[in-house]
Amino acid sequence: MLTVFGCIVQQHDLRLVALAGCICILATGTTTNLLALLQGSKARFPWAGLMTTSIVFGCGVWALHFVAMLAYMPGMPVAYSVGATLLSIVLAAAGTFVALVAWTYCPAAVGGPVLGGILLGFAISGMHYCGVLAMRVPGTLRLDTKGVLESIVIGIVFATLAFARAGRLNSIRRRVETTIWLALSICGVHFTGMAALHIDLGLAPDMAGTFFGSDALGVTVGIVSFAILTMSLFATILEQSLSRRGMAELQRMRRLGNISREVLVIHRDGVIVQVNAAGERMFGRREASLIGRDIRELIPEKHRCAVLRVNAQCDAAADHADIELARADGSAVSMEVSAYRVDYEGKPAVAMVLRDLTAQKRDAERIRHLVLHDALTGLPNRFLLQERLTHMVAATANAAQPMALLHLGLRKFKQVNDAYGYEAGDALLVRVAGRLKAALRPSDLLARLAGDEFLMVALIGQPDEAASLGRRIGAILAEPFRIDGHRIDLDSAIGVALYPGDAGSAEALMQAANLALSRARNGGRNACCFFEPAWDEQFRRRHELAQDLRRAIAHEGQLRLLYQPLVSCETGEIEGFEALIRWRHPGRGEICPATFIPVANETGLIVELGEWVLETACRAAASWDKPLRVAVNISPIQFRHVDLVNLVSRCLGRHGLPASRLEVEVTEDVMIQDTGQARDVFRRLREVGVGIALDDFGTGYSGLSYLQAMTFDKLKIDRSFVARLGETADALMIVRAIIGLGHNLGLSIIAEGVETVEQLEILKGLGCDQVQGYLLGRPMQLDGSLELVSMRARSIIGGKGHEGIRGVSVAERALPVAGTQSGGD
Repeated sequence: MLTVFGCIVQQHDLRLVALAGCICILATGTTTNLLALLQGSKARFPWAGLMTTSIVFGCGVWALHFVAMLAYMPGMPVAYSVGATLLSIVLAAAGTFVALVAWTYCPAAVGGPVLGGILLGFAISGMHYCGVLAMRVPGTLRLDTKGVLESIVIGIVFATLAFARAGRLNSIRRRVETTIWLALSICGVHFTGMAALHIDLGLAPDMAGTFFGSDALGVTVGIVSFAILTMSLFATILEQSLSRRGMAELQRMRRLGNISREVLVIHRDGVIVQVNAAGERMFGRREASLIGRDIRELIPEKHRCAVLRVNAQCDAAADHADIELARADGSAVSMEVSAYRVDYEGKPAVAMVLRDLTAQKRDAERIRHLVLHDALTGLPNRFLLQERLTHMVAATANAAQPMALLHLGLRKFKQVNDAYGYEAGDALLVRVAGRLKAALRPSDLLARLAGDEFLMVALIGQPDEAASLGRRIGAILAEPFRIDGHRIDLDSAIGVALYPGDAGSAEALMQAANLALSRARNGGRNACCFFEPAWDEQFRRRHELAQDLRRAIAHEGQLRLLYQPLVSCETGEIEGFEALIRWRHPGRGEICPATFIPVANETGLIVELGEWVLETACRAAASWDKPLRVAVNISPIQFRHVDLVNLVSRCLGRHGLPASRLEVEVTEDVMIQDTGQARDVFRRLREVGVGIALDDFGTGYSGLSYLQAMTFDKLKIDRSFVARLGETADALMIVRAIIGLGHNLGLSIIAEGVETVEQLEILKGLGCDQVQGYLLGRPMQLDGSLELVSMRARSIIGGKGHEGIRGVSVAERALPVAGTQSGGD
């Protein structure tokens, strides 16, 4: 160290040494800024930037070396070989480029900074000693081996430290440290190497060739130094421009984030770096007080694992978590959390988005309540009762808890409507519901069916308790009612079925109670009848029907498909057809789908029947003269018991039908038993390219969780709501709510069962996307051109079809249709 210091002080002009130091700082600072610009760029392979940086650094090393050589005072004239001098600058630039490439593309975990430091140290040393060998003096140049090795080691060590700090040049401190280490590497190599240089006086040097004198070298160094200064100024201006642009983009992002109604929290390694205005309102704190805090402090402990999982799996498809947070005012709010990887201020970060689900859940609960409850009495309707009854049967199966289902019907109710009006009839039903509630225990269940029928479920110990309850209800309803000053006397009929004695499932129990009610209606006043298996002749008939259906599937000629148009509300164009099955029995004639589809479901024949429908529909659609879509109903049993995805793929491939032209329709029943399996099947169907529609929406277990978790393309509004459009306000409210919810979730909406122009106009006004029904076209065989069907649909949608349903016979309207499920249009 003393030798190096003595060399600098005694053998150099300190003024030029200071100038060399300034050039060194300027060159290394420019290099550091250029590296920072490269890190902030989006280029994956920034070869041009690395080359520019290498040239700037190489020129800087070269300029420092020769300014320091001009400061060197050996006490004799010195000249420099032009060839060796130019070779030294090439060595500096090329060696720097190799070192930068190695450092850039070799991960730090496997020694990127070390490899880059070694290469850069050798590049600086090579340039220095090439420049030394360019000297021509009256004597012999001699280098001390130990000093040379020390200079190379110094260059490598400081270059390695520089690369270690240059990994993320995102702060002034990092840039200053990198600049200093690079400068020490260059200066360390040069002055340690000069201390190792000795000149032995001798003869005058061989001056053959082209040489620089001190003046010429000074001019050359000045030009190179000016170039470095220019590059430094350019890099500074460019950096400021990019910084301003980055700040402008950051401000734009902040403004967009503040406009958003969702809460946006950007964090890096769990530490918050930005919160938008919605987040400030949500957490009741200013952004400045939130920045720097751990993200976990904002999340309740019971939800932290779910939120951290979402943040760890950024950008994962459909990955989110539903949590509950407390607002600043103390109120609870349901939120959906998702996370995405972003660049924030030039560094990777995570944007956590919290979307308020309160309105959606409120709408979903409102729709569910409207769908599952009677609008007049507020009691559960048939759908909710069947759902709860199914759960009660499952819950009491192991305990063998007896249960009674009472099916109540009011006699002479039509006379009340005729005599006093519908308002009086509605008021009477509300009073009846009130008396029934009072007669039941809190654990019992009461529901209203359509019209004048009610269902009651009661847990009992002995069958006699059911009889006692039936008599008590009959007596309560036998007491006169006072409606608008009128005395009204009612007579009731009650059918009773017992679980598990009369039936083993909810559906069978309801059928048994209905059969018992039919007998009670034929009995005396306030009759109460129990189900008797001897009545159940229909079971025998259903068994015979199942055998005939099995033969019909096995032999061609009895089953056929008809196709009902799916029409665009906007253009009137036919966009596809729904495949609907028909059965012409050789002995019984045409059998209604509503008759044989339930039998197929009960016996498992629905699997074979569904495969036949899918195969036939794909073959027919492939032969159409237009590339229209075909929709096929999939039964819940078929969905659970076959490899549906492979079946669909085979049918499509066998008939050459593009997957985009097939749409499968499912009901909510497919999701109730195994939501995970349903989600997996839907995902695989979408990967194949098949569309998915949720059929009969609004009549069953319609939950927002299903719509969020499953990947549907379309919702079908059930015909029961469409039929009441224009007649009841509750139907209009339900349809409007379903369309709004579906569109908010990005789903297409189709209404089935459209039979009048009034229904069509209401649906068009509500924004429905597609319609189907007898108004637009009844189910038909497609054995010719589709143009006539298309012309009729366009004329009706365009306002020329005001004949409505007149062109459809009463018999045709009364005929139910189906794919592989009961229902359809």
